[in-house]
Amino acid sequence: MNGERFPALAHLWQERRLLASAFAGANGVGFLPLLVLPWTLGELISSGRYSATMAGWIATAEICALATTSLLFAKAATRTGRRWLAAGGTILALLANVCSMLVPGGTAFVVTRLLSGAGLGCAVAVGNATASSSLNPSRTFAGMWFAMALWQLIVYNVTPWVIQSGGLAAAYGLLAAVCALFLPLIILTPDPRRNPIETADGTQPARAPLRWLPATLMIIAFVTFWLRDALVYSLSQVVAATRGVSAQQLGQLLGLASLFGFVGPALAARFAERGARTPALAAGLIAVLLVSLAITAGSSARTLMAGLFLMPLAGLFTTPLLSGLAAQVDETGRLPALCAGVGFFSQAFGSAIGASLLESGGLEALTVAVLIAGAATLLSATSCRA
Repeated sequence: MNGERFPALAHLWQERRLLASAFAGANGVGFLPLLVLPWTLGELISSGRYSATMAGWIATAEICALATTSLLFAKAATRTGRRWLAAGGTILALLANVCSMLVPGGTAFVVTRLLSGAGLGCAVAVGNATASSSLNPSRTFAGMWFAMALWQLIVYNVTPWVIQSGGLAAAYGLLAAVCALFLPLIILTPDPRRNPIETADGTQPARAPLRWLPATLMIIAFVTFWLRDALVYSLSQVVAATRGVSAQQLGQLLGLASLFGFVGPALAARFAERGARTPALAAGLIAVLLVSLAITAGSSARTLMAGLFLMPLAGLFTTPLLSGLAAQVDETGRLPALCAGVGFFSQAFGSAIGASLLESGGLEALTVAVLIAGAATLLSATSCRA
């Protein structure tokens, strides 16, 4: 491969093992509960088992467990032997999802969802730390999110069919199968690179402490970015139903949109290569906010479908730029792993907050929350300096 003409592709080929394992943990299994959330949440509500608020809180509990373990193991994810942490968490999630298939409801069902989230949190922490330790984190994150576009395409088309055929039990069976599918790649996770600089006694130098201001701004950016995403995405099936769009149509639309979304990570990598990360990130954040408002505030099915179609493109363009900025602030991988954890917390509470807002204030209240979160992300991210 011609590295001079195609430096980004040459980098991804050179780091292919790291890229594959990081994607498998952080995106392949880590994001799966969120990718299937519109359908699982909708099925929990439509099946009559739970109210919209209660179903939202069950989803919140699962993703909170994921976020908590991701934060707890953020430091451990930068150490030697981290592959076994990620693999153990993936196996725990696999077994928990099998149990979810067999448990009809009640406390036992909630416990299985908590265990699944806790296991996946280990994989997420290791995956993000692994990507941040690559030779060029910006390119690696762009490659991961390019693969994510393909993964979304598959999930969006398969999930509605699986749930329609077998209900929630089949959905959790799908999650268990995906954990088994990605487990071999997760076991391939490389150990952290050794620092070539050594002190006089032959030991590795101490890691530089995180700078509190840019680290705080990055955490705020991740919290509000994923909160806005959760407010819109987790309830997209519910909102679409009010515009006359079926669950099957929603899956087909999002699947088609993912094909178009492939352009996003490629453009993000291009802008990062040319040193235009900040203006590109600002443009991406504005785009995701406008697309989100089209979904929640649009008055017609056409506006809603246009927003849903553009959402993967805007999101897949912006996310690698945001993750790359976090990796620049802290090259050890601690901050990206931490940001991933707090981002999942936002997504967790976003589901419950969004469901509550929808019940109490309708789409108008949901739109105001989306606007506030989007503006906060734009301000904090563009104010951060690596």
